[in-house]
Amino acid sequence: MARKVCTRLRWMTLLTLAGLFSVACLPGCTPSSESPAPESKPETLAGSWVSVDFVRTIDEFTPGQKSWQGDLFLKDFTAEDGGTTSQGWTWSDGWVTHSNGRTRYQYTIKDIGGTAYLFLPWLSGDVTERGMAPLYYVLTRAGAAPASTAPSTPAPPPPAATPSKRSIAGSWISVSFVEKIDDFKPGQISPPDQLFLKDFTADVSGGTSLGWTWTEGWITHSNGRTRAQYTIKDIAGASYLFLPWLSGDVTERGMAPRYYVMIPSGPAPAALRGTGTASAPPVQSAMSSGSFQTIRPVSAVGEFDDVRWKDLKALNLAERTGLIATLNFNQKTVWPPDPAMPPGKTPKAFLHDAMDPGLGIRGLHRQGITGEGVNVAIIDQPLYDDHPEFKGKIAAYHDVGCKSESSMHGPAVASLLVGRNCGTAPGARLYFVAAPSWTKDTAYQAKALDWIIEQNASLPDGQKIRVVSVSACPSGEGSPFTMNTEQWDEAYARAEAAGMLVLDCTQQ
Repeated sequence: MARKVCTRLRWMTLLTLAGLFSVACLPGCTPSSESPAPESKPETLAGSWVSVDFVRTIDEFTPGQKSWQGDLFLKDFTAEDGGTTSQGWTWSDGWVTHSNGRTRYQYTIKDIGGTAYLFLPWLSGDVTERGMAPLYYVLTRAGAAPASTAPSTPAPPPPAATPSKRSIAGSWISVSFVEKIDDFKPGQISPPDQLFLKDFTADVSGGTSLGWTWTEGWITHSNGRTRAQYTIKDIAGASYLFLPWLSGDVTERGMAPRYYVMIPSGPAPAALRGTGTASAPPVQSAMSSGSFQTIRPVSAVGEFDDVRWKDLKALNLAERTGLIATLNFNQKTVWPPDPAMPPGKTPKAFLHDAMDPGLGIRGLHRQGITGEGVNVAIIDQPLYDDHPEFKGKIAAYHDVGCKSESSMHGPAVASLLVGRNCGTAPGARLYFVAAPSWTKDTAYQAKALDWIIEQNASLPDGQKIRVVSVSACPSGEGSPFTMNTEQWDEAYARAEAAGMLVLDCTQQ
């Protein structure tokens, strides 16, 4: 069976009645993060490497004593002389750069006992999207014989934990972020601007502002399968919530969670007074009812900072030429008055340009080529169908097992395809199926595609679904899915037989 190729930055070919379109499947723009410049030219990264450990800091590693007790998600890593890697990242002497092109960190190669160890920064979503510091995979060159990293005496299993019976219902404010609960000291508080998660709300019915759910003692991710214990501790007369952060490293790679440390919304505990920790209610709601994002004032801003839902009006940026182009901002960012803004392109102009699909697509729109009358489909993460970018453009919406209301990626790809401002084919009608990719079970994607086939069969000639976009690799070489991949291949064949072009991310 001929398969269509789709890379992470793929361009989807969309044949319409009026012309030919290309729809980008691009990830969101994220703020750049980088570590200090290396002091000297390091040893080359080129070659094949095998993982032996996973550590929080480079100094934590000791040959022969494995720090990470679980299985290692990254088994091996290859860097080519030309600067590419098996992770899709790039490298140059001293640096590893994420595929987003903006997030980079130093790698380190250390000779310990005659063996070269690579400390590879793990550029997860916590690093690329949330500005957190990376953890490190420790690797040796393939074929090398490092000291055994298996513990000489197996670590005893941890005692069965007793989950907290205390309710977390209410509003909480973040004060710190720690690797382990015991790492937290009340006098060592992180500045609010350094914390990605500013606040958290849990309602009495079990819902939360993150889309996760909770019961006494447990937090459950929106995938319905990953859960971890929360802890509430009384320290010096104050209650602290230790909220497990269920990032992709936890939900998809089986790593242990780190913790946000939070206090109840209201007057700050005595231990926090004078630390600058926010305790006042939010300045204003950032969006309409139902959103938990809040606009917060900031006292300083640096290049590549994330200033979405931030209030910068007290700052003087007049001398900060070039700053705006580096920031990650949105329509809810509050800017200083014009005299305090730097010269050059305005934030509004940047946002306007960012909505341009490029490739001369807007010129086609001006000619009336908009995909009007064409039906298309997407299988992706869930979305709200009343999003202003594509409200009224979704012909039908179906969920085959996501158990959550919205996401980052689903709205993004829907906007790129049929969005009013940034859509390539704003006149097209979209059939959207929400399917969970985190389960590693292709049965969900196959079920989604079969639903699209059923919808297509009910449409009259001339209104059939032309193309199906799938931002995943449900089968074949390089697929992360481990169950029922043959079901996708069978559904794929049925869709092609029905005349639909199915574009997924297969590497074949």
